[in-house]
Amino acid sequence: MRKKQLFFAFLVVLGLCSCSSDDDNSSSNEEDTLIGKWKLISITDEGQLEQASVCESKSIIEFKNDNTFKDIATIESDNSNNCVYDGFGTSGTFTLNNGVLIRTTIDVIAIPDELNNPDWIEEAKGENDPETVSFENSKLTLTEIYEEQGTTFTTVYTYEKTSEDFFSE
Repeated sequence: MRKKQLFFAFLVVLGLCSCSSDDDNSSSNEEDTLIGKWKLISITDEGQLEQASVCESKSIIEFKNDNTFKDIATIESDNSNNCVYDGFGTSGTFTLNNGVLIRTTIDVIAIPDELNNPDWIEEAKGENDPETVSFENSKLTLTEIYEEQGTTFTTVYTYEKTSEDFFSE
């Protein structure tokens, strides 16, 4: 009888220890999953899903173990079928806590000629707006909620892991 009680007590203690360690590591596991290069596969803007075009799918964001990131977005040129930078490329640092990603210390690293304006460059650095991070079926989803002129907008970017290099013009 005493052996059964000790065994039961051991199982209870083991179960309690298992639960607490999973909870303590959830942020770490989330960040481990985020690390790597991700290429854009779709954008959902105000509920409208659109698959990434050939050029948009060359948009890559990379998150590294040292909490730095690099983000280069691309689109089709208005004048040809060539791919070009979509706005500015950025790099910097990030934090990820409980599914909320905040990019900080942002530097502009790719500047298209037509956007080489100090005011626009400063604006491109962003306001460190939080993005919600989720993972499903080996895909990364970044949800951005922002306000312009009193109206709130939601854009969802979906990425898949890649080993491709960054685009360059």
